[in-house]
Amino acid sequence: ILAAIAKARESLPQFWQVFEDRGRGESDFALKVKITDKNGTEHFWATEIERKDGRTMATINNDPNIVSSVKLGDRIEIPEADISDWLYIRDEKMVGNETLRPLLKRMPAEEAEKLEAMMADP
Repeated sequence: ILAAIAKARESLPQFWQVFEDRGRGESDFALKVKITDKNGTEHFWATEIERKDGRTMATINNDPNIVSSVKLGDRIEIPEADISDWLYIRDEKMVGNETLRPLLKRMPAEEAEKLEAMMADP
């Protein structure tokens, strides 16, 4: 997972470039963000991304299992250092989502095949 996060962070400039110039019909942009509080650390997908005045805002898109400082639907500011992954949809395929790739090996084959079929670059 750490290698997948490193790869996603390395390619984050590509994500922002496409986010700013959606020339090929890209949609459904999401960032995975690390949230840490007194209960521990958890990674959340965040959607409805907005960049303005050097700040990135987005909405938490899943329920917490560990942390209690955020909940589904919360609008938060995301420091770039806390971004652990990203994704968007292009031509009905998922681009990015590097942290999903190592998990595919541990999933039931049928589920992994369905997800790989959705990825632009499995």
